[in-house]
This record gives sequence, structure tokens and C-alpha cells, in this order.
Amino acid sequence: EEVAKHNTEEDCWTIVHNDVYKLDGFVRKHPGGLKLISKAMGADCSADFEATFHSRRARTMLEGFKIGTLVEKDRVASRVNPAFAGGGGGGYPFNPFMQNRLAVPMHRPPTMTS
Repeated sequence: EEVAKHNTEEDCWTIVHNDVYKLDGFVRKHPGGLKLISKAMGADCSADFEATFHSRRARTMLEGFKIGTLVEKDRVASRVNPAFAGGGGGGYPFNPFMQNRLAVPMHRPPTMTS
């Protein structure tokens, strides 16, 4: 409820994986532009954040805007594989579609001989 009140360019809060970020000064600087980041204003943008590549540098930068963590009753289950979240793994998300592709061996047609 509180985060939803902060939904303007001048007063922008967002949620990424149950952490709350105050992005007021960053909104116009976002590389994806105002239109893209406006979807995150006053809302949980975890899925959108993970659906778009964000470098380790971008994820570190995001941490600088953190102002809090949601209380237990307001949290939602994270869709990020903990093995990839944070630090050393670069924070790449668990993507079930990509995971399935990696789990299935690449099909190669048989070699033709003459």
C-alpha cells in the first residue's frame, strides 16, 4: 500500500524481490527510458526487472537506492533461483524456458558420408 503511493517521476518507489527502492533521482537517467521505468513506479517490478538483462553493475547500482524490505505479510515468493541471485553469480535469474533449452541436448543431424 505504501509503495503504491509513490508512483510519480518526482516520487518513485518500486519493489524488486521484496526490497523497496527509491528511484526519484534515477528515473530520467534509466537507460531504458522513462516509458520503460514508468511501469515500475509504485509497483512490484521483479518480473520485468528479471525479464530484461541487467548487468552486475546495474544490480549493484540498484542496491544504492534501497530504502527497505517489505514486512513478512506483504512479501511475495521470489522467482529467482537462489543459486544465481546476488554476488558472484551476477544475479542472473532462473528462467524456466532457458533452463529447459539447456537441459535438452542440442540435436545435430547425422553426418552424411558418400
